[in-house]
Amino acid sequence: SSMVAMVNLLFEILFLEERHDQFSATLNALYQCYKEVVHKSNFALASLILARIQELKGILPGQSEEKEKSLEIILQKTKDESFIASLRELFLDGRIKDYDSFFQYLTLLSPNSIPLVGDVWEHSEDPFLLQKASTFLQEIAQENIAPVANIAREDRVSLTKEVVAILGRIGGKKILPYLIIFSEYQHKAIRFEIIHAMSKIKDKTTNKILIRFLSDKDGEVRTRAAMNLKYRRDKTTLNHVIQLAQEKDFMNRSKLEKKALLSFLARAKNGEVSTLLGSMLKKWNILSITKQNETRLCAVTALETMATPEAMDIIKEGTKIRNKTIRNACNLALRRIAKKDKPNQILISERSA
Repeated sequence: SSMVAMVNLLFEILFLEERHDQFSATLNALYQCYKEVVHKSNFALASLILARIQELKGILPGQSEEKEKSLEIILQKTKDESFIASLRELFLDGRIKDYDSFFQYLTLLSPNSIPLVGDVWEHSEDPFLLQKASTFLQEIAQENIAPVANIAREDRVSLTKEVVAILGRIGGKKILPYLIIFSEYQHKAIRFEIIHAMSKIKDKTTNKILIRFLSDKDGEVRTRAAMNLKYRRDKTTLNHVIQLAQEKDFMNRSKLEKKALLSFLARAKNGEVSTLLGSMLKKWNILSITKQNETRLCAVTALETMATPEAMDIIKEGTKIRNKTIRNACNLALRRIAKKDKPNQILISERSA
């Protein structure tokens, strides 16, 4: 096309031109062509122009400081705020047709183009485009998390949720400082995504963040946090959950939440937990029988998980409770423990023989 011919001619002049004033004038003409190319959404040609300016800059060191400085000024203009704003306008006006070349072009403008890609994610409903935006952000975050994390905000729920999901896919301890910041955000969907990202990290710090969510006003957030707690022998988390289980309103939490918290405690297999579960089993209140029985059944399940001699003694005591449902649950728990224990007993007797 005539534009390609014009661009090639201007580059030829730039390669040959020795006078700085003429070089500067030609470079300015090239920049005007570049702006027109971008305005017409010809991002393949725009990428080529940028690459060739960069190439020209690489040839110049030691030859002319003035020319080098002029090229750097032009390169900065191609990715400054006003230029990114004009690209945002092109996107919002629906004037971009070739998104493959658009995203390749945005890679050359990174990290300045990251907020624009955030806008693309937020304003698009096209699955192909959403995937493109997500892949773009993830590729950058794998090298440098900070500029991608910086586009997340509490009032941009969909985008922040995706940023957290990207961090979850990257994984590792390096994402923790960012998840700690995002854990201050109140939105339920963001908190769900943070909990999911935490579940993949093997580090004690995750529990410190998850125990914050155990006091969330939303029961579903609390439950998911409880389900993802990992027992890593840290006393802070253990004591925090014990305190929660001792609170008066613990009984009124959902069955799933109570089960998750007591299941976490059961993994500790210590005397304090056995005593707590035993007291739950004995507790009786005529005013809240349904919730109370639900809690007692969760306690039986936790004691069964522990299966320590002390826990088994408490379950045996439970078989004498007047409530038939609890009695039956205790008897079943003892039978299951005996069934699991049978292969071990056979193995021990064979070894001693």
